[in-house]
Amino acid sequence: MSGCVFRGIVAERIDSTKVIEGDSTLAFMDIGQVNPGQVLVVVKPHVESIYSVDDALAGAAFQTAASTHAIARLADTFMYRLFSPIAC
Repeated sequence: MSGCVFRGIVAERIDSTKVIEGDSTLAFMDIGQVNPGQVLVVVKPHVESIYSVDDALAGAAFQTAASTHAIARLADTFMYRLFSPIAC
């Protein structure tokens, strides 16, 4: 887990350009963008697998994605991805 890039970004040990930060999620600009304006959405708590994510955390991730989508529309881009740092 110590070498996980996403954990480093959430803990602010690695710089990122934050788009939205909530209590349990973080959306930030992807440094390896395939498309302009690509945003990554991650959950803050480390989970062992996607099957470990409870309804509240999954809901928070999708709520953040929806908010990110609204911001992306203003910037005329629609790219975002949901990540759960698994096996980091």
